[in-house]
Order: sequence, then C-alpha cells, then structure tokens
Amino acid sequence: MINIDFQNISIMGTADTGGSGGTDLSNYYTKSETDTKLTTKVDKVSGKGLSTNDYTSAEKTKLAGLTNYDDTAIKQQITDIETSIGDINTVLDSINGEIV
Repeated sequence: MINIDFQNISIMGTADTGGSGGTDLSNYYTKSETDTKLTTKVDKVSGKGLSTNDYTSAEKTKLAGLTNYDDTAIKQQITDIETSIGDINTVLDSINGEIV
C-alpha cells in the first residue's frame, strides 16, 4: 500500500485563506473528512448489482396472496373500547364525588 501525503503536493495548491493568492480548496474534503467518509462507506458485495431482488419464492408467494386489508371492524372495536373506558371513568368519577 502506498501512502501519499496530500498536504505536501504542490500542484494541489494551498487553501485560500483570504488574499493569500493560493488556490481555493474550500469545496474539497479535508483528509479528516475523507477518512470519516471512508469509514462509513458500503463495500461492493460480489454477485450484487445496484438493485437486486432478494425475495425468496416463499416471500413472493405470500406477498402475491395478500389482498387489500379492510380494518374498518378493528377501528370500530377500538372506538367502542374507548367509549366504554370513557363511560367507566364517568361512573368512577361520580362514585368519587367528582364532576367532570
């Protein structure tokens, strides 16, 4: 492996710090920023493309068998339970002498 000290390469110029006459490198990553980016990169996996279909046949079959789900009954049950809880709280408040 070859290590190159990019800070000592003269053709890259120097960062322009305001009137120094150097090349403006403010749009480029620093070595530290580059090292950070490299630690979070995702390596290529052999046999994979940019987009692969990793579904198994069983998953494809299950997904194909799904129909539109109607949750109307479940929503009504939730509403009924919430109403019942409200009714119970009203009764408990009246027992405790509180008026809500």
